[in-house]
Amino acid sequence: MMPIAVTNPTAALQLVKSWAAVAAGIAVIAVLSDDEGTVLCPFRRTTAGYCPLCGCTRAAGLLLKGDVAASWQRHPLVLLLAIQIPLVFWLRRPRRSFQKFQVQGLLLANLGLAMVIWPLRMLTGDIPVPSGLFWPL
Repeated sequence: MMPIAVTNPTAALQLVKSWAAVAAGIAVIAVLSDDEGTVLCPFRRTTAGYCPLCGCTRAAGLLLKGDVAASWQRHPLVLLLAIQIPLVFWLRRPRRSFQKFQVQGLLLANLGLAMVIWPLRMLTGDIPVPSGLFWPL
């Protein structure tokens, strides 16, 4: 195996920090991915409703356990993100032409997709329609 030459120590350190953050996130998801326990979502805590990303932690936990179908059912965006995140890391490597604005565009596209999926999940009964202080339904 060939050693990797580090030409930019700052970029290498940033890459190590990024992968460490991903690993920490995976560890947290693996621990917190069940249906029991404290609700961490601020939207759900204030409205008692489900936010556009509600179910992502549990879906990621199911995906980590290898249950792709249950993960897709819990929240379809997680499977797409599981494909996109390693791809973005790979494309952001040195000597690639993937720019920061393209990553931001992908982020905005995913947020837009979450906002489309949210009412569809309510219409299909996957999540309840929010009711409470902010929702006049």
